[in-house]
Amino acid sequence: MERRISSCGGTIRNAFIGECKFWDGEVKFIAALNQLFGYTVWRDTKAALVLFISERDATNTIQKARNAIETHDCYESSEGEDSEGNFHYIVQSNEDPQRKITLALVPVVLKEGVPGIQVG
Repeated sequence: MERRISSCGGTIRNAFIGECKFWDGEVKFIAALNQLFGYTVWRDTKAALVLFISERDATNTIQKARNAIETHDCYESSEGEDSEGNFHYIVQSNEDPQRKITLALVPVVLKEGVPGIQVG
């Protein structure tokens, strides 16, 4: 999802680039990364992937997602985990390998049995 804001002068500036996905295996997660990276343009410097996962095996699933990021062609380095449990990375822009994007992996563990939420 790409959001853009127009200023009074008509200039378009990037506000936020993010993607929300339910965990459905590594292959689909890599496709989600590629989709997110495909949204970025030259001036983008921040992106996020919000990953909804089942509480059944959350730690293992998060590790699989982290491994997928760290073996992706655009991966540069890891910036570590923050106090909220999000993971931060530096990746190369698809448009220009010299441009770096800070990527946040935001895992959201869904509790089973919550009304209105169906966990795959």
